[in-house]
Amino acid sequence: MRKFLIIFLISLCLPLWAQTKPDWNGYVQVRYKNAFSNQHLFEVRRAKLWMYRQAPFSNLLYYKVQGKFNFKNHGNFVLQDVFAEYRIKNGWIRLGQQKPDFSKERSQPDHLISVAKRALVVDALIPAAESGARDIGLQIHGKSANKFWSSSLRDKRQNC
Repeated sequence: MRKFLIIFLISLCLPLWAQTKPDWNGYVQVRYKNAFSNQHLFEVRRAKLWMYRQAPFSNLLYYKVQGKFNFKNHGNFVLQDVFAEYRIKNGWIRLGQQKPDFSKERSQPDHLISVAKRALVVDALIPAAESGARDIGLQIHGKSANKFWSSSLRDKRQNC
C-alpha cells in the first residue's frame, strides 16, 4: 500500500513540475431508497475521482490515478488505478495497477453505461472481480487502423 501512496503523491506533483493545473475529473452516483414505509433516504452509491494526463516530458507517455468511494465497501475510499501508459501507433503499453481488458462492457466507463449496473455474467466471469477487477502488471493493447479488431496481452503479477 505504501508504494501506491508514493505513486499517488508523485502523480500529484507531476503537473506542478510542468507548471500546469492538475486536471481532476470525477462523478457521484446518488441513490434514493424507499422501503414502502416511513423510511426515505438518499445515499452515495459511488463516487470516483481521477486524473489522466500526458507526462510533461513526453508526448507518448501518460499516467492515470483513480480513487473510488463505494457505499458497499462500508464507505471506504480505495485507490483503483495507478498506471503509466506508453502510446504506440495502434495501441498502448500499460504498467501498474489497472483494469484488465476483458470485454467491451468492462472497458466502458460507468457513466457511459445506459443501465445502472453491468451484466451479472460479465461480473461473474471477470478475473479478480472480488478485488475490484484490478490487476497489477503489464498490459499491451493493439487495434487495427480501422478499429475493426482489437486485442490485449497481459502479464499479471498479482490481484489487488
